[in-house]
Amino acid sequence: MDSLVIQLLIMVVVALLVTLLVIFSEWRAKNFKAWQLGVQSVVAVVLLGVGISLLTVR
Repeated sequence: MDSLVIQLLIMVVVALLVTLLVIFSEWRAKNFKAWQLGVQSVVAVVLLGVGISLLTVR
């Protein structure tokens, strides 16, 4: 893998971790609305898909 793919993979992993951290903290504080949690979950799934596709790039 070249350096661009590695940099993109690092950014996706960091963004996914931050998204999951926000979801967990809002869920734990009971400070969320259902649509917000849904949007954040969609973002997490998209980031996961981008990360998997970056892993398959050679």
